[in-house]
Amino acid sequence: MPLEEYRAKRHFDRTPEPAGGAEPDAPLPRFVVQKHAASRLHYDFRLEMDGVLRSWAIPKGPSLDTSQKRLAVQVEDHPLEYGDFEGTIPAGEYGGGTVMVWDHGTWEPINDPVEGYARGDFKVRLSGEKLKGGFVLVRLKPRAGEKQVSWLLIKERDGYMRPLAEGDVLDLDRSVATGRTMDEIAAGAPAARVSGGGDDPAALSGAVAAPSPERIEPMLATAVETPPDGADWLHEIKLDGYRALCRVRGEDVRFFTRSGADWTARFSALVPAVRELALGDAWLDGEVVALLPDGRSGFGALQAELKRGDAADLTYFAFDLPYLRGFDLRAVALEDRKALLGTLVGTAAGRVRYLDHVWGGGAEFHRQTCAFALEGAVSKRAPAPYRSGRGRDWRKHKCRLRQEFVVVGYTLPASGGAGIGALVLAAKGPSGALAYSGRAGTGFSAKEAGLLRRRLDRLATDEPPVTDIPTKEATGVRWARPEVVVEVEFAEWTEGGLLRQASFVGVREDKPATEVHRERPVDSKLAVLGVNLTHPDKVLFHEVGVTKRELATYYERVAEHLLPELRNRPLVLVRCPHGTEQACFYQKEASVGFPEGMRTVPVQHEDGIVNYALADDIEDVIGLVQLGVLEIHTWGSLADDVERPDRIVIDLDPGPGVPWSAVSDAALLIRDGLVGIGLGAFAKTTGSKGLHIVTPITREGDWGAVKEVARTFCEAVALADPTRFTTNPRKAERVGRVFIDYVRNSRGATAVAAYSSRARPGATVSVPVRWDEIEAGVRSDAYTIRSVPRRVAALREDPWANYEDARRPLDTSVRNALGLM
Repeated sequence: MPLEEYRAKRHFDRTPEPAGGAEPDAPLPRFVVQKHAASRLHYDFRLEMDGVLRSWAIPKGPSLDTSQKRLAVQVEDHPLEYGDFEGTIPAGEYGGGTVMVWDHGTWEPINDPVEGYARGDFKVRLSGEKLKGGFVLVRLKPRAGEKQVSWLLIKERDGYMRPLAEGDVLDLDRSVATGRTMDEIAAGAPAARVSGGGDDPAALSGAVAAPSPERIEPMLATAVETPPDGADWLHEIKLDGYRALCRVRGEDVRFFTRSGADWTARFSALVPAVRELALGDAWLDGEVVALLPDGRSGFGALQAELKRGDAADLTYFAFDLPYLRGFDLRAVALEDRKALLGTLVGTAAGRVRYLDHVWGGGAEFHRQTCAFALEGAVSKRAPAPYRSGRGRDWRKHKCRLRQEFVVVGYTLPASGGAGIGALVLAAKGPSGALAYSGRAGTGFSAKEAGLLRRRLDRLATDEPPVTDIPTKEATGVRWARPEVVVEVEFAEWTEGGLLRQASFVGVREDKPATEVHRERPVDSKLAVLGVNLTHPDKVLFHEVGVTKRELATYYERVAEHLLPELRNRPLVLVRCPHGTEQACFYQKEASVGFPEGMRTVPVQHEDGIVNYALADDIEDVIGLVQLGVLEIHTWGSLADDVERPDRIVIDLDPGPGVPWSAVSDAALLIRDGLVGIGLGAFAKTTGSKGLHIVTPITREGDWGAVKEVARTFCEAVALADPTRFTTNPRKAERVGRVFIDYVRNSRGATAVAAYSSRARPGATVSVPVRWDEIEAGVRSDAYTIRSVPRRVAALREDPWANYEDARRPLDTSVRNALGLM
């Protein structure tokens, strides 16, 4: 019997645990994670399989960090009813202690579950409240005499992964079933809430208590050629209307355009419908449309409604919820924001409606939208936060190309009269300057042409607003100041960057001319992960023939290891636009031409403010490759508080005549010294000449305090053996010695990121290594972009797996040990 071992271990007249016997009653199998304070605190991971809960005990608990390989010891199967058990097992009974339903939900197999479980490579996709996305259970080879079967639970690389540096999911310490803490469960306190949270924003992971913002900048989609695939993408119909954010403060309802203009008066007919929702304080994001008789939205019909003045037949489709009732929800996953929004708005076909979505199947959904003559579709990454500005978490793909342009002039009609022959169009290019885009000579009625001409004549100017228009194209143009924005539909972009078969759709009153940029859909033939690469076969590392595409593909393959090193850190970049054979340069300022949607952080320096780039995802990194970035260097602090470092970096650089064994010995000596004063030590190759020793610290001291500790420690090492070591950077002092560099712990100084390539012969890479590899003499240039993917695939454990556990403060004991007190 499958539950024989479970029942043999328990006395059901003494323990409240269920004896079992229930049959499966749900369409999808369940999973549950129970926090269990037995003799040792652990987490029990259970999957519904074959009518029971197959179970594993995880001493350190599950993690969303893909570098964490958590031991999972398989235990006896449990009955299905155990998934709802929360309470206290009496002392003296098997497993005595408090049990919490820490997470629950449903799961589905990624590979064949029977074959995967038997093979010991069992991949599942969890849909819980705390754990989401792909996980893999990998069975370990049993050691001699070992009776228990041990596995590793590892987070798969997807949109739900999160490095420990950005927060530990185990910090979410309340029951998903009752809202209680372990202490409250042990004390028998009543349930705090019903599972699922209802319409309570406080129940959502990532919700932050905060006052309602005065303004929210909208999140924008990037145009792509093909929709994304993957189970963590949802897809919505692209509506043909005006984007509008709606701020609700009790009875006060206001609508704002994407540029922040207050259009409440124009959308006044929608205000009562929003009030009926009784949202309290809220921000909605959505689209105002006019629906045609067949149910489609039409931009022409919308303009006609607005011109009538009453706008009685408008509908507001809400598709996001950035704020609700005292909680900022922008850090909450999109799928959770939408679930809450759907609860609030409902499914009724009123004046305010919820815009629903489908999961997966992006290509088929796009095909269907085009078959129904819709504008297109918008694909959104389900676990993504709401991040203002344009980015790649939202991607739009249209059935027919369409976008906004600035009108910079017009030509007269060939037949004469008071109308317009063609509108002369422009949009901002990569440089930020207006670039000539072509003409649109169809799509407007005689009445619209007359209105446009009168409006443009009031903006007349003698000087053309664009400088790149060919002389032939400029002949006969009546120029206008670039203030009028129009929507244009067209067949394609020509190779020369001009519109073909462009047709006027309507005037965009909601968007200022300064925000009109040329949208070029990503070309899948020239792209890596949806990022266009110009000249992808251009050789960047000439000695070994590594191309731009190969470098981008390398970063894609090591993304789960690289991104924790980069996320939320100001970046300094080494750009080599023509590869390693020509000059390279350092770049701090994120200037025009950087990846669209890439975040920046402003940092004050003595000579002004520098806007440093931040890499949130692998697409950002590949966008940097497109710019010819061959090295990525990071600050020793995070962007949310650049003045508080979170690590110490010691750089070991061998001087002339120093054998490599001396560098290895220096690294081991420094490791022992750091451990001796209570700090951690982790090694990585630099991909250049030396090694880095990295110490994780808590974010308490400022740059001056951290540098003082680093300097004092390094000088003590050098003074103890001045024939082998020096902290003096002068070249003459470094001959025959290892230079111990602590200056990387100064404000504004950087160190090359782990897994970054180096602009050096061979396409070498900076790589984290184990201490036994240092002892074995691993050299700084041992790894390249071609060998690192094989290395990380073969590793059973990340060399820096315990990095976060080793984070320590530079407290009194450390300073005392260095003589700083």
